[in-house]
Amino acid sequence: MLEDATVRQIRHQLTGNGLATDEEIDRHLTNVATGQLDLATAPMISAWGRRP
Repeated sequence: MLEDATVRQIRHQLTGNGLATDEEIDRHLTNVATGQLDLATAPMISAWGRRP
């Protein structure tokens, strides 16, 4: 459910920045929903930086 919600929420950013097409996103969401793509854990994104 988390993957589906996340992709749907940022879909316009993915397509708008040329990172994915609508067809690719639809195929990914279908693969997730049908179990063809098993997502055991959500991806972890981290960053670090320094204050100016």
